[in-house]
Amino acid sequence: MFWDALQRTVVGKFEQLDGIFLVLHGAMVSESCDDVEGEVLHRLRGLLGDRRIPVCGVIDLHANFTQKMAENADALIAYRENPHTDAKDTAERRASARSADANG
Repeated sequence: MFWDALQRTVVGKFEQLDGIFLVLHGAMVSESCDDVEGEVLHRLRGLLGDRRIPVCGVIDLHANFTQKMAENADALIAYRENPHTDAKDTAERRASARSADANG
Protein backbone atom coordinates (compact mmCIF):
# COMPACT_ATOMS: atom_id res chain seq x y z
CA MET A 1 0.00 0.00 0.00
CA PHE A 2 2.66 2.51 1.04
CA TRP A 3 4.87 1.85 -1.95
CA ASP A 4 1.95 2.07 -4.41
CA ALA A 5 0.88 5.40 -2.91
CA LEU A 6 4.45 6.77 -3.05
CA GLN A 7 4.84 5.72 -6.67
CA ARG A 8 1.55 7.42 -7.63
CA THR A 9 2.74 10.59 -5.90
CA VAL A 10 6.16 10.73 -7.58
CA VAL A 11 5.91 9.13 -11.03
CA GLY A 12 5.13 11.63 -13.76
CA LYS A 13 5.90 14.62 -11.55
CA PHE A 14 9.70 14.58 -11.68
CA GLU A 15 9.94 17.93 -13.48
CA GLN A 16 7.98 19.53 -10.62
CA LEU A 17 10.37 18.28 -7.92
CA ASP A 18 13.30 20.22 -6.49
CA GLY A 19 13.92 17.37 -4.08
CA ILE A 20 12.31 14.70 -1.96
CA PHE A 21 12.24 15.03 1.82
CA LEU A 22 11.36 11.97 3.91
CA VAL A 23 10.63 11.60 7.60
CA LEU A 24 12.05 8.17 8.37
CA HIS A 25 12.42 6.24 11.59
CA GLY A 26 15.62 4.39 10.79
CA ALA A 27 14.88 1.23 12.77
CA MET A 28 11.83 -0.07 10.97
CA VAL A 29 11.67 -3.78 10.13
CA SER A 30 9.07 -6.06 8.62
CA GLU A 31 8.65 -9.80 8.33
CA SER A 32 10.17 -9.73 4.84
CA CYS A 33 12.78 -6.94 5.12
CA ASP A 34 15.30 -6.05 7.82
CA ASP A 35 16.12 -2.65 6.29
CA VAL A 36 12.80 -1.06 5.35
CA GLU A 37 14.14 2.51 5.08
CA GLY A 38 17.09 1.37 2.97
CA GLU A 39 14.69 -0.49 0.68
CA VAL A 40 12.35 2.52 0.38
CA LEU A 41 15.30 4.77 -0.50
CA HIS A 42 16.65 2.19 -2.97
CA ARG A 43 13.27 1.85 -4.72
CA LEU A 44 12.85 5.63 -4.78
CA ARG A 45 16.28 5.99 -6.42
CA GLY A 46 15.16 3.41 -8.97
CA LEU A 47 12.10 5.51 -9.81
CA LEU A 48 14.23 8.62 -10.20
CA GLY A 49 16.66 6.93 -12.59
CA ASP A 50 19.36 9.35 -13.84
CA ARG A 51 17.50 12.41 -12.61
CA ARG A 52 19.56 14.43 -10.15
CA ILE A 53 16.73 14.99 -7.70
CA PRO A 54 18.14 15.05 -4.16
CA VAL A 55 16.64 12.67 -1.62
CA CYS A 56 17.05 13.95 1.93
CA GLY A 57 15.36 13.48 5.25
CA VAL A 58 15.44 12.99 8.98
CA ILE A 59 15.94 9.83 11.05
CA ASP A 60 15.53 8.88 14.67
CA LEU A 61 18.57 9.35 16.90
CA HIS A 62 18.66 5.60 17.61
CA ALA A 63 18.32 4.67 13.93
CA ASN A 64 20.10 1.67 12.50
CA PHE A 65 21.89 3.58 9.77
CA THR A 66 22.72 1.13 6.99
CA GLN A 67 24.95 1.07 3.95
CA LYS A 68 21.84 0.86 1.76
CA MET A 69 20.48 4.05 3.35
CA ALA A 70 23.82 5.82 2.81
CA GLU A 71 24.02 4.72 -0.82
CA ASN A 72 20.51 5.88 -1.70
CA ALA A 73 20.08 9.18 0.17
CA ASP A 74 21.86 12.43 -0.50
CA ALA A 75 21.64 13.39 3.17
CA LEU A 76 19.92 12.20 6.32
CA ILE A 77 20.07 14.06 9.62
CA ALA A 78 19.12 12.72 13.05
CA TYR A 79 16.94 14.27 15.68
CA ARG A 80 18.92 15.37 18.75
CA GLU A 81 16.22 15.00 21.41
CA ASN A 82 14.16 12.14 22.81
CA PRO A 83 11.24 12.62 22.79
CA HIS A 84 11.61 14.43 19.48
CA THR A 85 10.81 17.91 20.68
CA ASP A 86 13.28 19.12 18.05
CA ALA A 87 11.47 17.54 15.07
CA LYS A 88 10.62 20.87 13.46
CA ASP A 89 14.10 22.31 14.11
CA THR A 90 15.76 19.18 12.70
CA ALA A 91 13.64 19.28 9.54
CA GLU A 92 14.45 22.97 9.10
CA ARG A 93 18.17 22.27 9.66
CA ARG A 94 18.13 19.58 6.96
CA ALA A 95 16.12 21.74 4.56
CA SER A 96 18.37 24.72 5.03
CA ALA A 97 21.49 22.59 4.57
CA ARG A 98 19.98 21.23 1.33
CA SER A 99 19.25 24.76 0.18
CA ALA A 100 22.86 25.76 0.89
CA ASP A 101 24.08 22.67 -1.02
CA ALA A 102 21.91 23.59 -4.02
CA ASN A 103 23.13 27.17 -4.08
CA GLY A 104 26.78 26.29 -4.12
